[in-house]
Amino acid sequence: MNLLGIDIGASTIDLALSTGGTVRKMKLPHKGTESSTAILEAIGFASEHWSVSLTALDEIRVGSTGALNHVLSGNVSPIGLLTTRGFADTLALARQNRVDLYDPVARSPSPHFLVDRAAIHEIDGRIGPDGREIDPLALDQIRDAALALQRAGAKAIAVCFLFSYLDPAHENACAAALAKAVPDLPVVLSHQCDPYAREYERMVSACLEAALVPSQRASLDALEHSLRDQGFRGRLAFAESRGALQDPEVAKKHVTSTILGGPAAATLTATQLMNDAQIEQAIAIDAGSVSTDIVALTRAGASTTTHGVVAGVPVRIPMADIESIALGGSSRLKSLSPQTTFAADADKDSPTITDALIGLGLLDSALAQGSHERIARAASAANTTPASLCEAIRDAAADRIADAVIRYAAGRNIDPAATALVASGGLGKILACDIADRTGARDVVIGHHGEVAGALGLLSARTLAEEVRILNVPLAQIDETDLGGFAGASPASGAQTQLVATLAPNAFMHPVELPLPPAPTGADLRAAFDAYHIDRFGAASREPGHVFSIARRVYGAAPMCHDHESKASQAPAAPAHWQSRHSGSFFRFQRTSEATSLRIETLQMRLNAIAQSMQETLFRTAVSAVVREGNDAAAALLSPDGELIALSDAIPLLLGALDGSTRAILARFPAQDMREGDLYLMNDPFLGGTHLPDLTVVRPVFSGGRLIAFAASILHHQDIGGMRAGSVPPDAVEIFQEGLRLPPVLMGRNGQIDQHIVDLIHANSRAPATVLGDLSSQVRAAAEAAQSLTALATECGTDVLVDGIGECLDRGEALAHETIASMAPGPHAARENLDPTPGLPQVTINLALSCGDGKLHADFTGTSPQVAAPINCVRSGPFAASFYSLLSALGPTVFRNGGVVRRIHLELPQGCAINASPPAAVNARMGIVRATTSALLQALAKALPAKMPAANSGMSYVLAFSGNGVDGKRFIVTEIIAGGAGGGPDSDGAPGISTDVGNAMNMPAEALESQIPVRLVEAVVRRGSGGTGQLRGGDGIRRSYLALQDGIQVSLRGERFRSVPLGLLGGGSPQPSAATVVRSDGSVENLGTRSVPVLNTGDRLIVESCGGAGYGIAATEMPS
Repeated sequence: MNLLGIDIGASTIDLALSTGGTVRKMKLPHKGTESSTAILEAIGFASEHWSVSLTALDEIRVGSTGALNHVLSGNVSPIGLLTTRGFADTLALARQNRVDLYDPVARSPSPHFLVDRAAIHEIDGRIGPDGREIDPLALDQIRDAALALQRAGAKAIAVCFLFSYLDPAHENACAAALAKAVPDLPVVLSHQCDPYAREYERMVSACLEAALVPSQRASLDALEHSLRDQGFRGRLAFAESRGALQDPEVAKKHVTSTILGGPAAATLTATQLMNDAQIEQAIAIDAGSVSTDIVALTRAGASTTTHGVVAGVPVRIPMADIESIALGGSSRLKSLSPQTTFAADADKDSPTITDALIGLGLLDSALAQGSHERIARAASAANTTPASLCEAIRDAAADRIADAVIRYAAGRNIDPAATALVASGGLGKILACDIADRTGARDVVIGHHGEVAGALGLLSARTLAEEVRILNVPLAQIDETDLGGFAGASPASGAQTQLVATLAPNAFMHPVELPLPPAPTGADLRAAFDAYHIDRFGAASREPGHVFSIARRVYGAAPMCHDHESKASQAPAAPAHWQSRHSGSFFRFQRTSEATSLRIETLQMRLNAIAQSMQETLFRTAVSAVVREGNDAAAALLSPDGELIALSDAIPLLLGALDGSTRAILARFPAQDMREGDLYLMNDPFLGGTHLPDLTVVRPVFSGGRLIAFAASILHHQDIGGMRAGSVPPDAVEIFQEGLRLPPVLMGRNGQIDQHIVDLIHANSRAPATVLGDLSSQVRAAAEAAQSLTALATECGTDVLVDGIGECLDRGEALAHETIASMAPGPHAARENLDPTPGLPQVTINLALSCGDGKLHADFTGTSPQVAAPINCVRSGPFAASFYSLLSALGPTVFRNGGVVRRIHLELPQGCAINASPPAAVNARMGIVRATTSALLQALAKALPAKMPAANSGMSYVLAFSGNGVDGKRFIVTEIIAGGAGGGPDSDGAPGISTDVGNAMNMPAEALESQIPVRLVEAVVRRGSGGTGQLRGGDGIRRSYLALQDGIQVSLRGERFRSVPLGLLGGGSPQPSAATVVRSDGSVENLGTRSVPVLNTGDRLIVESCGGAGYGIAATEMPS
């Protein structure tokens, strides 16, 4: 059988031809032409070169990144979007979190390029959280919108209505109406391409599919017809994102399914190499000219997932669990200090990674003309030698890939040091051992033909026929009808049939795919789910389980293996501490006992990844929606004396409390008395905490009986008592009204929560099951971190690890010193006012920021005294604000740790509003902490005028809804609503985005309405609320809630109703926040900054957040 595999990437086209028992391979440049044209040209060249005609080929298999390249470039077809009224800004607002936590300019991850805002039309009609129709669909609006989109040039239309994953009736009716109005336009329905909850992610799926359909279908059609015209009569197949093969008609039906076709095919080659080397588990890296792909492997193949991020776009399809980073041989040097960074859009005269490898003699100079000249110019500009520059670039490239591998592994509970590395791609095979040195891997496998791994993988790919049954029901409701009766012919000889269930703890948690026996029962599903959860998270899930779908997959027989005609590529040189040997299809490198110790940068990466893994465990296993949806939690590792070693990418406001809390625990429980498996708990704000709902759990970590670190997490719990549900009473005047206050206590031993803590929670919380579930999540996260830290200590030695941690902290301190020394010394004055509270004095924050002696001196002398209201905060607030502010000034670095804290000095008057003393109320401390951060960032803007934007909104709403449902069960849900980002220094501010010390995500309407009797009527950008300027401030958000029953209690905490931030360099101030209740009789009540309204049936709560400040004088305001 004659097979041709073609893997078309961004810069090259790889071909592999299997004929007569041998395999030939070829790599050609991709000249940037359209995919089908490029493939046809490559086939023509290969046919002539190999003297094989198209008529002799039995099958052509294509793995294309054509769809991916369209996404990377933003060059997609113009489309329209029809969505539920009130939700046209869902894409623009995304989930309100930002891309880079410590970039002072808040940037949204929203793929707004998919559809123009003017092409989004809202349609009346509504499905409810029970799948029943609330309001009928407005078919006349659909017709009008369709005709308008057709006139505007739309090439396809996406449809995403709320709750369509539960009942697609409205989307199906919309499709029928569109077929009549605009029969020539392709229509994509969200429930068909993404049958999961959360409207933003499902809308992205629908828009991505629609934006790719016109070009991809045209490309597939052109390729198919051209091949037929040239005499090809064999089978044409395309790789989907798991590496399996599908027919053209299937690929055209769901074009997004092929977005990772090429990278997924490469995993098949990596799996074969791993099996040839008799390795049980590996991480594969495919580092080419543009990007690096990372995936976990077992003997059965690549791990798979149902959700991921591809080219910055959230994608929810079955796919290989591949993560990619934008780093390859063509990546150019962007900066050398304080950290070497790369960018595709850097100066074209900057050297590439390939240039550096040529300079080191590791690649042929013919691969990049002018490489020596680029290196020489850059070395001269940096006052270093060309050899030193090349080594710095190589080390930075290995660091960047290793960091990505370590984070990937940690997020999947994989120990990178105990896992082999399988490397392919031109860059991968050269850097493989350097990367392994950084990840701790002792075994590296490099295939002879890794530079064409995707094309070779296509030759061994199997066909896939799949039947999917969408269920979306609780696990307890599954019956034999759901599990049986799959259609389809009996599989052919050699084929393999699989039954797979897609499940999650509940409908809003991340799903996983689990294999089932041939004739499964509901009990089989339950057993499979429990086994997975115990294996991954250490305990069975507390949730009832939810089944999204059951799929029957029939894989064709595996093709025969072939010998390679071409000679093996030259073995990469083995570093001094590696031994190499040549096997049949690969080179193998194994570290010797003389292996070098971890570089300090690598150690910090490994520690950071452990902290991040803790946070991922919190998000995946927490019970409460405020954590699962809002991500209101954080994790860190700390030294035995309480210094922050490593931080998760979490909410900075929470991270700032972990060192003070850990020190408070050490003061109460001396380190010498602690034991392995001990658990400690506290939330007392005056001893290091934040406010009472934020419970901190700390576990000491030992190696060889020696205390080496603490694993700590802090999580906002749904209710820990107090005068109002949710434990955030905006009318509290002292802390005794706010809930259960815990000094440091021993929470349990041997990794288990003691019964007296369980009893204490039950006696004080309105939602004890939720609180205990979230506490268990924190305990599990700490246990996983302890296991990983102990393994790291075993790997490199306890003394080496402890000394290395000290050096990491020293590096963080040195970087902070260097950064502060580059600032204008000051003092830089800043002032912020909180909104006035009736009956209380004005609260003002005064700051004088000085940057002398390599220290950041933040003097808050003159700040108002604490008040009898919950708007005070304790020391952890200004500490978190100062820590974040300095971290944001550092630029890219792995050393974001407690060493930076050593260079911060706070002058905080005792008993002031930001350093309150007992019994001050503090539950609404968010406003004053954000105002403190705003003051610090405004002062930093004077110290670093070219780097900092104008002031962010400096606020966020915290809303807590509570009451008793019609079934008598209590409900409590909290959500956080952001404002706008400040404009500048190089762009307008982003709308509705969590900034500075916050990074909480918003609550999807589908999640909110599934939990409480409230309907989210609209969630939109509050246009015009950002400050004017040369670069406008980002707009705020407006969210409107309709009460569906009487007696819904609301705890509203906001800020910026009266006092708004000033613009920078002549920019304007934003519009203030506002909140109102429109009663069912039409009367209107204006709410204050902190309010406790009660909503009855038909009442509507409307909250509007403040925008960001403007940057520079607007052109229309400049004097002539």
